[in-house]
Order: sequence, then structure tokens, then C-alpha cells
Amino acid sequence: MKRILGMTALVLLLAACAPAAPSADDSAVQTAVAALLTQQAPAATEATQVEETAPDLSGGAPTSIVPTTESFPGLPAEATCVPLGTDRVYATVVDVPSGDEAYVQIGDQRFYVRYIGVDDGNNPSALEANRALIEGKQVVLVRDVSDVDQYGRLVRYVMVDDAFVNLRLLQDRQVFKSIEEPDTACERLFNSIP
Repeated sequence: MKRILGMTALVLLLAACAPAAPSADDSAVQTAVAALLTQQAPAATEATQVEETAPDLSGGAPTSIVPTTESFPGLPAEATCVPLGTDRVYATVVDVPSGDEAYVQIGDQRFYVRYIGVDDGNNPSALEANRALIEGKQVVLVRDVSDVDQYGRLVRYVMVDDAFVNLRLLQDRQVFKSIEEPDTACERLFNSIP
């Protein structure tokens, strides 16, 4: 009998020392923290192998863009709204025709890019600011939902060095907000700019 009581006491003591099962609140907090860490992680992100169609700037029929499989550096810290699972591709800027557009080279093809969420209103200083940020540089183009607009231009968020170009031009008051469905991932961030 003493042996049974001793074993029972030992089992109860060990049970009391065991870690408690996580509560639903703990699981929710852990999930939220993991999601934030994933968004902010500087680790490389790979583009998918999905083909997109985009116009050839020579005026011909749309051609294909195959996003690179190269690893990308972490996005600028200010680019918290940019969709994580969408296509990204490196491009070299070959011309800057306005404050919210660029001509880029991807592989051996050139494309016309329209910046998501902003409009320069034909502001000459926006053109100069855009040129100062990206002219001749390698950029990362990030897709939201749409691939091309009604004019056949690629619609993208643009990153260069440590700058989120769409946002930087907006913060510097060179462009205006111009949010168009369905490309609204950064709407809240852009609307927070006075």
C-alpha cells in the first residue's frame, strides 16, 4: 500500500512539474509573431517560375517574362505592404519618361512599367526625382495582382537599393495617390501619407 501511495505521489509531482499545454491565446501570439518575422526577414526570397505576359516595347504582340530564379535581398524596411507571394524580377532601367513610369530591360527584352498606386500629374519635378532614384540602375519589380494595365504597361511596385520608389516619391510629394483596383496591397500605407 505504501508503495502504491509513493508511486501515486511521484506521478502527481511529475505531472505538476510538466510544462502546461499552450493556450489558444499563446498559439495565436506565436502565429502572429512568426508571420511578422517572415515579413521582415532579410533572408532571400525566390521568384516563382510562373510565366507572365507583357508587351514588347517594339509595338509587337505580348511576349513572356519568366521571373528570375535568383535570390533577392530583403526588401526595403518601408515596403511592409508589398505582397510576399507575388512575382519579382530584376530589371535594368534604360529610360525614365515620367515621374511614375520607366522603361526597363529584362533579359533581352524591354518593357514599359507603370508604378502602382501613384500618379505624377505630369509634374516635371517628379520626373527629375524619379530619374535621380532609378536611372541606369538595377531595380526589383514586384507584382501586386494585375500584370498589365489597359495600355499594355507592366504595373509594379519598384525597389532600388534601400528605397521603395513608389512610396518615396509619394513621401517627397512628387506624385499623388492613385489607388486602382485590384492592386491595393499598399493602399493603407499610401493613404497614411499626408
